[in-house]
Amino acid sequence: MRSLLAVLAVTCSLGVEFVGADDGGRPAATNRRSLRVSPDPLGSFRAGLEKRVKLDFADAPLEDVIAHLAEQAGVAVRLDEDGIESEGIPLDERVTLRSRGVSVKTALARVLEPLNLGWVIENEELVVTSTVFAEERLVIGVYDVRRLLEHPPRQERLQRLLDGSREYPIGAFPGLDGFGMQGVGGAFFQIGPGLGGGWGGHPPGFPPVLQHWRPRDPYGDEWLISLIERTVGWPEHWVDQGGPAAVWDNDGRYHVRHLVWAHDDLDALLTAVDGLTAGMTKSVVRPFETEGERRIRLALDRRISVGVEKLPIDEFARLLGDQLEIDVELEEIAFEEEGLELDEPVTLVAKDTSVRVILARVLDPLNCRWIVDEERLLITSSIVAEELGNLEIALVDARDVVRSFGGTEPLIEAIVFQSGPPESWADEGGSGDVSPIMDGVLVVRQTADVLDEIEGVVATLRKTVDDREPKPMPKLDDVRTLDYTLRQHDLDEVRSLVEVAVDGDWDGRDWLRAVGSQLFVKTTLANHLEIDRLLRKLKMVKTEVRGGPGSEKGDRGR
Repeated sequence: MRSLLAVLAVTCSLGVEFVGADDGGRPAATNRRSLRVSPDPLGSFRAGLEKRVKLDFADAPLEDVIAHLAEQAGVAVRLDEDGIESEGIPLDERVTLRSRGVSVKTALARVLEPLNLGWVIENEELVVTSTVFAEERLVIGVYDVRRLLEHPPRQERLQRLLDGSREYPIGAFPGLDGFGMQGVGGAFFQIGPGLGGGWGGHPPGFPPVLQHWRPRDPYGDEWLISLIERTVGWPEHWVDQGGPAAVWDNDGRYHVRHLVWAHDDLDALLTAVDGLTAGMTKSVVRPFETEGERRIRLALDRRISVGVEKLPIDEFARLLGDQLEIDVELEEIAFEEEGLELDEPVTLVAKDTSVRVILARVLDPLNCRWIVDEERLLITSSIVAEELGNLEIALVDARDVVRSFGGTEPLIEAIVFQSGPPESWADEGGSGDVSPIMDGVLVVRQTADVLDEIEGVVATLRKTVDDREPKPMPKLDDVRTLDYTLRQHDLDEVRSLVEVAVDGDWDGRDWLRAVGSQLFVKTTLANHLEIDRLLRKLKMVKTEVRGGPGSEKGDRGR
């Protein structure tokens, strides 16, 4: 057996070095457009709690560690002695904590959660207390989600507006079930110009007034609330499961009562959904992923060369962390339960190989796995990894390929079939699940490695779909002329209303003209969307908007 010195010499000669390392081609995180309209629950504490710090504590008293973190964050802190001692934890509880760099918020979680402790903000102080007390301190936040509830997304509505006709599944309109329409699975009806007063083929009693009704989200009016309750916090936090957290809708402004940290997750979730509906983000978005966790994921995609022989696995983990510049830790208790020692020998030679593959070669023979936990790569037993669940949430945008699969359900089947082991999905007894939140947009709960597979699967599906060129989506700043056929209203009154309510250049480029019962409007497509919404809301529009002069069939030069 070679000496440890010799082993390290081999390591240095072959190297644990980056070869052609990159960021995996992933774009940077989208600039955040927060939908929160209430004050930030963290307030002036946010900058300090998000500050990254390096830590090296070995058997240090708990109160000293907390004091150091508070000093680094520049926040006032108070230890709730009664609350802490109610958990049987003394203030001089010994703490070991080392990190190459994590946020103060993550460091607090690493210290407090194993002790069943938590923190709240109270009277402009960060108060460390028991978890029971911390979870009783809920705050209310307000979020303006009106633009998220305008479904389908803006550009899709624009295309339908210009197409001059719309198709909606039975059940997409409120009140239909009162007219004997239930049970017509997959049936469609059309609303558009040319139908006039004739609704040929409709069932008896089908109300013509439906032509004036606005379509709603076929997944239900409360799809966004359902998504929030499924992904933010734990299910038992929400009132439907007996918890104190709740969300209620006040005309497109959601009032949410939850823990401070849950509001951060909620804000990130809404920002991700906003980016997806606006077409501003990549195909797979992990809304709750911190910057530290993203760094680990990118590090796992790097290709390195390794050469070690009979190197203790704890030394291997330390060496790997040094080279990747991330925290890599072994969970000692899990190793002991598996009958493994921290000096379990590792022998491996690999050149230009991804870190994921290297970890699999080392851990699979030991029945161990890695998980991303609290901004660290944690090596533990397969049993513990499964018990922890460690499932992450991702939003998958596959709207550009869903039509090739004939709908969202076949798309889900394709993704599940090609991603992860079958037993990891709920249908086979696992914890992973996937469900749609709108056509072609899915919410997935799975482990980090399976989410990585899903990202690759979606990319592959995108390459294999029908290669017909899609109709280019018009730009919102394009100027066109459309005509609006109105009900019995004073056209001058409607014209004045539009000029006041819609921000157009009505004295210059834009204009409105009334001809008979029609109002011809020349303006940008973005303004046409606003006019269409305004007239429908006020029930002034009689039929579908059609292309007028300057539209698809008219003079484009006008």
